[in-house]
Amino acid sequence: MAERNRRPILISILAIFIFSVGILCLIGGTLCAMGLVEEYREKLDMTKEAMALVFIGIGTAHVAMAGGLWDGWKLAWYVGVLIIILLMVSNATLAVTSSPWFLVEIPFGILILLYLLRPGVKEYFKHRCQNWRTPIDICK
Repeated sequence: MAERNRRPILISILAIFIFSVGILCLIGGTLCAMGLVEEYREKLDMTKEAMALVFIGIGTAHVAMAGGLWDGWKLAWYVGVLIIILLMVSNATLAVTSSPWFLVEIPFGILILLYLLRPGVKEYFKHRCQNWRTPIDICK
């Protein structure tokens, strides 16, 4: 029974990495709101408030995703798989339209996707949501 509750090591590493990216985005959003990154704002042609909201939104999503992966939420697994697929499609599109260097990221996305689809990893996320019930049962 204790074996079922163990978090896979790469899920821990992935959650820590995603959390770190989220914190950096939150810091970047705060710096944007304070007007300290004007050269990047001018390149993107955005107001400082809009740029700050984008960074803070992305940072908040990353922190929530990291918490979900760490705790084994089934919804976090679904969102993680969906985001990996979307990133691979966008990287392939960017490789065709702008630079072939975007193809470098696709094998990493495939490796992470294959890892998330492994039976042991899926089992970690499956059993973790048994105690979590909502009016709309997300676990089923």
